[in-house]
Amino acid sequence: MKRLSWLLFSYKGRINRKVFWLHLLTLLFSTIIFGGIGIIVEYLPILLEVPIKLSIGAAFLVLVYTQLPITVKRLHDMDHSGGWIIFFMIPFIGFVALLMSCGIMVGTQGTNKYGEAPI
Repeated sequence: MKRLSWLLFSYKGRINRKVFWLHLLTLLFSTIIFGGIGIIVEYLPILLEVPIKLSIGAAFLVLVYTQLPITVKRLHDMDHSGGWIIFFMIPFIGFVALLMSCGIMVGTQGTNKYGEAPI
């Protein structure tokens, strides 16, 4: 549990490409599931629809937030500051750059200023 908490909410340390991709795919899969639930909920009475949609929205925000520490740790693996994450917020270009740099490029071998190499 402590490892999961560190992975999803801490901005310290490093992770490898595999962990980055697993989280990104989890985020994509969750988005599809939440979207499907949102469509189904449209056919429920309004008293049920609103709380369910608010719950889905809150869960989605938590998932999106957890992508920030994951990306920062991936940047740390490449010996870059977490501040580079601002570049990834540029529409379309930023997303492509995120996939190219964090998803494809190999991290720094051995120890760097952000910690030990991920396993």
